[in-house]
Amino acid sequence: MKKFILNMLSNGSSVSSKRVITLLAFLLLALAFILDMFLDIKVSDKLVDVMEMLVVAGFGSTVLEKFSNGKESKEV
Repeated sequence: MKKFILNMLSNGSSVSSKRVITLLAFLLLALAFILDMFLDIKVSDKLVDVMEMLVVAGFGSTVLEKFSNGKESKEV
């Protein structure tokens, strides 16, 4: 399990801080959802919106990086 998480968060041989921050933001967003749905603890809508945009931007940039690096390595 530890190896899987490290492979997921790494970019080659080093751990990508962008992926770590995106994963943490996703986990916090999931926690806010659970608190709001099941425990009736209201989380600020603005905070949820900001965290949502952070997760979307992080996942989007990671996907773009993956596709752009693939094309560059084929040309070289």
